[in-house]
Amino acid sequence: MIREVFDTLEIYSGPLVEKGPDLIALGEKGFDLKGSLKKEEIFGRTDLVGMHTWDDAFFWAQENHGQDLKIADLASIITRLLLPEE
Repeated sequence: MIREVFDTLEIYSGPLVEKGPDLIALGEKGFDLKGSLKKEEIFGRTDLVGMHTWDDAFFWAQENHGQDLKIADLASIITRLLLPEE
């Protein structure tokens, strides 16, 4: 059910990192790690379908930005492409 557990500092950085979780769990494919503390059962199905995944996003651009592009890099790239130079 859980593929890997990360320490927060492996994932996040910056001045607000202490406000984040201590650990981040990455679920195995097909397991959506979310739930309610008000429910009695641990596992179950709901009417909600779909889930976010860790490794299947892509960014397409005419310029080559390399294989190791991080989501944190996208804001500056998109801003540069959309806003005219002064």
